[in-house]
Amino acid sequence: MLKTLQIKLLPNEQQKDALRETFIKFNQACNFVSKTAFERKLFNKVFLQRIVYKDIREKFCLSAQLAVRVIAKVVDTYKQDRTTIHHFRDFGSIVYDQRILSFKCKRPLKIDHFRPSKIDQNRSLKIDHPLFHEEGRVRCWFRRNGI
Repeated sequence: MLKTLQIKLLPNEQQKDALRETFIKFNQACNFVSKTAFERKLFNKVFLQRIVYKDIREKFCLSAQLAVRVIAKVVDTYKQDRTTIHHFRDFGSIVYDQRILSFKCKRPLKIDHFRPSKIDQNRSLKIDHPLFHEEGRVRCWFRRNGI
């Protein structure tokens, strides 16, 4: 059974910095994909992914699943309006799924994040939280000031 929980993360300073940088890089990647999609008038997720996926991974150092989520977010916005280019704020939302954010009973929360180099093997942040008692899907909301 999946559950949706609203939680408040209590990351340390290093984790806060990594999460902020992830938000910024994710939304910069969205702006890059949005520009490409608008210029080429290409709004199909599969075809757009073929063109921009590798560039997202290389230019923005995002994990594979975050790169796919970038493309999906941009394609979703263009379903509403294809007449103007779409811009994304630095701290715009990131859609997390089971492959990016995981939570298991009495274990730290794991979140994929931006990694500045491919050498960095630490693929996810681990955040301990005393209120985690049930296993399930987690939906997180972050504030702009003080994640």
